[in-house]
Amino acid sequence: MVLLRERGTLFAERSTDSGKLRAWVLAPNVFATQGEGHMTDEHSAFIEDYAAARMRQYDGKLYVFHDWMDLTGYDTKTRLRLTAWSVAHSTGA
Repeated sequence: MVLLRERGTLFAERSTDSGKLRAWVLAPNVFATQGEGHMTDEHSAFIEDYAAARMRQYDGKLYVFHDWMDLTGYDTKTRLRLTAWSVAHSTGA
């Protein structure tokens, strides 16, 4: 049971030679991601695009949960990109 995947909807996946990232919706304002292998910039773009689609459909605070225990690592560029994106879209606590 990975972050209630069996209860999810709107499944999406991005696979590359180095890894795989999956996303699904748990509620109108909640989605989850799960990854394995090595995360790259292509996976960052996938997360940004998936989140943007959720934000277009839900006008309010969005909650995201990540299960990245099976990731072996990620590029520095990827980390910086995800951090910048997260800060730019954060509504605070």
